[in-house]
Amino acid sequence: MRRFKLLGHLLRAAPEDPLHQVVFRDQNKKPRIIEDRRSGRPREDWLWETMDEAFDLITNNQYIRYDEENPEHLEWLVEVANDRSFIFETNNKKNRDRTMFL
Repeated sequence: MRRFKLLGHLLRAAPEDPLHQVVFRDQNKKPRIIEDRRSGRPREDWLWETMDEAFDLITNNQYIRYDEENPEHLEWLVEVANDRSFIFETNNKKNRDRTMFL
């Protein structure tokens, strides 16, 4: 739930917000891709995984997968985050058992 709460803050953040500038490439909320990595096991990319899991929870459809190239999928996530509804709401305790939004 903490990952979804942080993702909601990031999706609602203004483009001038320093956290937004660090996490996203541009105003279109495309995540930054780090090209140079240190040696060893690569880290999990929490942003892509959290966006994918949030999209799955919002749509509750096993046949539609999150596509980072599809702007409509990102718009759905931003819209739900801006409404502060479902998984992105400020008080997540009362809706933890809820599994469907649409």
